[in-house]
Amino acid sequence: QGSSAKSPYGAPMGRRPPPGAPPGRAPPPGLPPGQRPAPPTTKPLSAFDMQLRPDEAEEDSEDDEDTVEAPEAPPPPLEAPPEGAEYEEPLDDEVPPPPMGEPPSLERPGLPEGPAHEKLIGDIDVGSLSPGRLTIKLIQGHNIRKAGQAAGRTKVDACVSVRLGKHKKAPRLKSRVIKKANEQPNFNGEILAFDVLDVAEFVQGGDITLTLELLDENTFANATLGTMTLSIIQFMKASNAAQLEKFPLAPPDAQRDIFKMDLEMEVCYKASKVGMLLMTLYEGRRLKNPDLLGKQDPYLQFQIGEKYKKTSKTIVDGGETPYFKEEQIAMWVDQKNWVHDLVMEAWDKDVGTDDLIGQTKVSLIDLMNEVDHPDLQQERLVELFSRDGGRSHGHVLMKPQFLPAGSLNIHVHEAKHLREISTGGRQDPYIAFTVDGSAVQIHKKTKVDTDGGLSPVWDEVVTLHVVDHYQLEVACWDHDLLAEDKMIGKCTVSLLPIFKTGLVDTWVTLMSPNSAGIQQPAGDLHLSFDFDGPRGVGYPQHVEGIDAFDETHRVQEARRKEAEAEQKRLEAAKRGIKLDEKDLPSRLATDILATAEAPARPRDTTFTDAEIEAAFHFLDLDKNGYVGAAEIRHVLICMGELITDEEVDMMINMVDLDGDGQVSYQEFYELVTDPDPSRPDFGKKAVTDEKVEAKINPAAQMQRQREAAAREEKRSMLGTFVKDNNIGMAEVKYAFDTFMARPAEKRKQGIDFKLFCKLMRVESTGEYHKLFALFDADNSGDVDIKELILGLLNFVESGNKSERCDYIFRVYDEDNSGFIDIEELISILSANHMQSRDAVKKKAETIMRTADADGSGELSMDEFRIVAEKFPNILFPASAV
Repeated sequence: QGSSAKSPYGAPMGRRPPPGAPPGRAPPPGLPPGQRPAPPTTKPLSAFDMQLRPDEAEEDSEDDEDTVEAPEAPPPPLEAPPEGAEYEEPLDDEVPPPPMGEPPSLERPGLPEGPAHEKLIGDIDVGSLSPGRLTIKLIQGHNIRKAGQAAGRTKVDACVSVRLGKHKKAPRLKSRVIKKANEQPNFNGEILAFDVLDVAEFVQGGDITLTLELLDENTFANATLGTMTLSIIQFMKASNAAQLEKFPLAPPDAQRDIFKMDLEMEVCYKASKVGMLLMTLYEGRRLKNPDLLGKQDPYLQFQIGEKYKKTSKTIVDGGETPYFKEEQIAMWVDQKNWVHDLVMEAWDKDVGTDDLIGQTKVSLIDLMNEVDHPDLQQERLVELFSRDGGRSHGHVLMKPQFLPAGSLNIHVHEAKHLREISTGGRQDPYIAFTVDGSAVQIHKKTKVDTDGGLSPVWDEVVTLHVVDHYQLEVACWDHDLLAEDKMIGKCTVSLLPIFKTGLVDTWVTLMSPNSAGIQQPAGDLHLSFDFDGPRGVGYPQHVEGIDAFDETHRVQEARRKEAEAEQKRLEAAKRGIKLDEKDLPSRLATDILATAEAPARPRDTTFTDAEIEAAFHFLDLDKNGYVGAAEIRHVLICMGELITDEEVDMMINMVDLDGDGQVSYQEFYELVTDPDPSRPDFGKKAVTDEKVEAKINPAAQMQRQREAAAREEKRSMLGTFVKDNNIGMAEVKYAFDTFMARPAEKRKQGIDFKLFCKLMRVESTGEYHKLFALFDADNSGDVDIKELILGLLNFVESGNKSERCDYIFRVYDEDNSGFIDIEELISILSANHMQSRDAVKKKAETIMRTADADGSGELSMDEFRIVAEKFPNILFPASAV
């Protein structure tokens, strides 16, 4: 509407200014009605001219020196112009405004070149601008003088006042005062920073502006020495790119800038990100010891904001150089808490009050913008300081990594055939989503479809930020105003196919237990997923044993869909028909293709190319330019490693990029020079979708993921249990011998948690009950003591492996026959490696074929010892302590 358009001279378009006054100003007192005062020697500066020298602006506007008489006419009513009046031509006695789309001429002298001085006019795509922090680093003023001061005699108390935006609550900041400064006031790199949480809040008049004033601070009133107005849109679009320039200052009250005043400063905008901050702790160095006697017991505490804290484990008697055992602390950084610094404190655990060893702060937004890829982050020594910050209290060696989140958009369409649970009228369904990660559990839900009944429609998009999350719980609830909401049904969706393809449209079946506890269908839900993340980053991140997928896989899928759509276009053109929108490539697929180029990974230079080539020729026994399964098996057996055919094939598949079943020199070179070939997404970039699909069974993959997670948790808790209770071989033997002394009928039942605590002579705690439950796979309340004993033996310190080997044999040779069969061998391997019997069956069969010298189908004590000596990793896994 016309009422919203404003003239650059102050009065709204379509409304006459009062007679005798310049536009936007009241007439000065003392003038007769209808008479306008003579104009100033220079015309008022527009938004464009704020970056120009006033004397230069005046040179181009000499015609404006003539006085313009205002007609004597009554002012119009002060209400808004009538509807439909989008624009009214300016009156004859008004100076027409400059064209809104025309930038200042770059040919004028005195205007520094570069994008920092471009004024963006028009609507802003707020969605393309990220929240973040704008920093202004003040360096030095140049040619700063007050009106009437001679050269070399400037004495001002200089300070800088900055305002971001033009809205009512626009934030302001002020620098410290430089007392008795000369023409070149030095601000010594002082930084003024604005945190932009809501970009739309700062948009006024189609722009986001920064208004800066250089002041001479006085006791009674500050005098303005110069001003400038900058658009910060260009800085926001070029995130993390600092621009150091001399910005021209315009004198106040449209005075002529005869001094050519400048303010040298560096402007930078750093975009904020959502993600997980992962801190790997290594060791402390020369930490201050507050204990007068003995060694201190250090631990580290991390804090973001007032309430969000996480604490490391306490290193008992760690002293001044504690080793933190590469413990990892994960913290979630969201859309709001990034404005805080990460506060890191080292404490000494004490009986009464813990003592502070030292502390420091780290900027979160600097950390998240420090490197382009999480893998590029390096270890660092972080210095700790006293409370007052004046003294150094030691260092901590750690590796902070910021893992950026990817955006998972879930379009919730509709549901069909929902289970009816409402007894009073139609039910009001809504959908709740939950993802669980190591740092945060995220919950989001849709709006309630009131009276949606059995076939609700939502047509709503829910966005989740994910890092190490790879499973999505989907639950449908019936909203109740008077009582608790009731669940209609739920299901779990694997996010791995979505990370891989980027786009998935599917129906999922909700399940709910009946009165007998048996899961039954509770309805079908239509969901569309699309996912996108930073280039070169594989998702899920930081999850051991699970494949991660970067945009390479999504690009392959997008290209495949693009090719399919192109084929459909050609067929439709031949038939003379029009395609539906759904047959064309989606927006996300097009975006993925546009950003397909991923940043290159750094290369490991430990070995020279000549050394790598020599190693390859050594492995290539038949000299055909490839390393095959037989050659790998031969080399490993010569090294004393017993390996199955399936394991050899798995090793080749991990490195074989082109899928020909053997390893070429190029593939071998990629393996050796990659800085982290153990990462889940190694070697995936050249694998076709068809090849991956042929090898991955989603159900089997999910089962492997669950087993891997349970195995790692079991190992961690066993190690802690052994250490905390000083469990040794004597304690293990006591527990087993005490159990074996029980009657035979009671031994068949296994042991329950109460007996477990009695045998191990420990107190009953929730943590130990959780450890016990990890061995109770069938939830019967009883576990096999043999499996538990072997698990403990992996973490018991004993220098005599022969003794441990003999003891394991005797544990499973219950009838004292002097032999163990294949089933008992499978049980040993399953307990020792904490894997299922099916997972170790092939390995047990290979051992039996190799070690059973007499072909009896059983292993004697001597044969078992030979296996332990020749293949120690089988009975003493390297992962155990």
